[in-house]
Amino acid sequence: MPALGPAEPPTSTSRPLWRGTGGSTVKLAEQKSVHNYYPAFLDLRDKPVVVVGGGEVAFRKIESLLAAGARVKVVAPQLHVGVEALLQRNEVVVERREYATGDLDGAMLVIAAASLPEVNHQVAADAAARGLFVNVVDDPSFCNFIVPSVIRRDELTLAISTGGLSPALAKRVRQKLEETLVPEYGGFLRMLGTLRARVRAELPLSAQREAFWSEVVNSDAFDRFRAKGEEAALGRIEEILQRIRDGEPCTVVAVGLNHRTAPVEIRELFAVGSEATGLLLEDLAEMARERVVISTCNRTEVYAVPHQPRQAGPELRGLLRRIFCPDLAQSQVDPHLYALHNEVAARHLFSVAAGIDSMILGEPQILGQVRDAFELAAERGATGPILSNLFQRAVATGKRARTETDISRNAVSVSHVAVEMARDIFGDISTRTVLVVGAGEMAELAAKNLLDNGVRSLLVINRTWEKAVGLAERFGGTALAWESMVEALAQADIVITSTGAPRPIFQRELVETAMANRRRRPLFLIDIAVPRDVDPAVGKLDSVFLYDIDDLQSVVEANLRERESEIPRVQAIVEEEVRGFVEWLRCQEVVPTIVALRDRMERIRKAELARYSPRLDLSDRDRKTLDALTQAIVNKVLHTPTIRLKSQANDGSCGTYVDAVKELFDLETT
Repeated sequence: MPALGPAEPPTSTSRPLWRGTGGSTVKLAEQKSVHNYYPAFLDLRDKPVVVVGGGEVAFRKIESLLAAGARVKVVAPQLHVGVEALLQRNEVVVERREYATGDLDGAMLVIAAASLPEVNHQVAADAAARGLFVNVVDDPSFCNFIVPSVIRRDELTLAISTGGLSPALAKRVRQKLEETLVPEYGGFLRMLGTLRARVRAELPLSAQREAFWSEVVNSDAFDRFRAKGEEAALGRIEEILQRIRDGEPCTVVAVGLNHRTAPVEIRELFAVGSEATGLLLEDLAEMARERVVISTCNRTEVYAVPHQPRQAGPELRGLLRRIFCPDLAQSQVDPHLYALHNEVAARHLFSVAAGIDSMILGEPQILGQVRDAFELAAERGATGPILSNLFQRAVATGKRARTETDISRNAVSVSHVAVEMARDIFGDISTRTVLVVGAGEMAELAAKNLLDNGVRSLLVINRTWEKAVGLAERFGGTALAWESMVEALAQADIVITSTGAPRPIFQRELVETAMANRRRRPLFLIDIAVPRDVDPAVGKLDSVFLYDIDDLQSVVEANLRERESEIPRVQAIVEEEVRGFVEWLRCQEVVPTIVALRDRMERIRKAELARYSPRLDLSDRDRKTLDALTQAIVNKVLHTPTIRLKSQANDGSCGTYVDAVKELFDLETT
């Protein structure tokens, strides 16, 4: 198919084959010496084409037109033997005579291939007057489109042309290309086509996508495809995609690991205390102008605004690996570390603060830990405007999630369920006494949560006196002898028991005796031992509230289901806050975008002045006047876009404008 010039062809296909088309008049002089052909492949199926001339060159053109499905009329007094054969097979219409101006009526495009140059030039002038596409063989200055040689490999099409100056050279180039353009290129092309949606999603910047595709086609991906198949090629392309993605220019980068990506033995290596956090913030200063470190028992994350936006993720990963586990190989560490950029990093942090990225869904502690991490970084002078905005929004997101949804309102751990149940029974638990029987980890955790929620009196009983004393000292309580169990039950309001005894140690009679001494005050028994420490018959006594591990766990599971049902509402809050941050972040690009836009326009202005000034024979005064005039035009053209960009920046909603301007004018900002 021919590659067309910049003019618009007639589009109607309902006209009779040779009826006049009309169209705008184009002066031939305006088309002479125009070589900036815009390559496009035209669908010529059932379209009318006029070929003026019947020699060997015309025959070659006619063959390519017929192959493209065109309807061809030939105007020539003499015909090449090949054209005669086509006429005999009724594949062309022939007018055996000299060319006349009306012969172009109804044509979509025209080929001028007569033996006399003056005839071809007349054809070109007539075509220009009708606004038709015309190709004049051997004279590119009269063409507004060219007809290249074409090589096809399925959907892959290559066009070769010398503009009519040397068909022999075009033929030679085509032959050389056909030697290397093996059939597998068609399948490789189809495979690349399936990747476009994913690449656009994972590489949001046009510069990233351009770099990716350039590297893919210059890599050994095709060689792998040809030798080993699609899977091998995709593996190579995946490597390139990951490298381009991780090395994307970024304003904010988050690198870290958590309970989902790393086992506890790796997480332990990255644990950071408050003093070590300060040192880490100093170590990160060389790489990032803003940085915050979050470190909990289940995650360690570094949020940074890097000095150099490219390769920030891999460099931060490498630094953390060298600091925390220098003796481990990169392959042992890097798979556990994630690197998140810009919007994705913000969404992750906001999800963490909202409690939906925690091991315990909706845990309240993480919000305080996020706030504390930022305050520590601020005290060390490690924060700036971008991370300040990011973490302020993260804290606001966490607060909204907990006030506007029930993501944190129903306990999802045994110890917290115990606290909630105690509150249901006693109301204010600050004046109540807690008795811990045994020294089990879960019992200790439940006691700690009760004390954290206001309980001030703690009693501890254990068969081993030393363990009872040790536990009592850790919680500021009182250790009692095993033999004083009845007296302890008489004093306590809440009992947490986890002894590991083979049979119940709290029989009905024992608790009845204690209840008589309590004057029927309620007694709350939390039995988290397996086997159980409390005889189920105890729960039938008046004013005794007995819960075993199954009771607590069923409440935990029910509460967890309720929290899980709140996740979509929390995610909606997160997305709303992320949009706000991204808009704010994009608005920080307003100034460099305006500068880049003005620089682009100024470079165009100066280039055009330099191009046309020598032709105008201007005096120095006229040159200065022309320079001032063009500068004023540029300023007036850019005035409204500049005002609009600044206005949208003040409103915090300039992202769409910034993206549009950068895309339309192909701007690169830093």
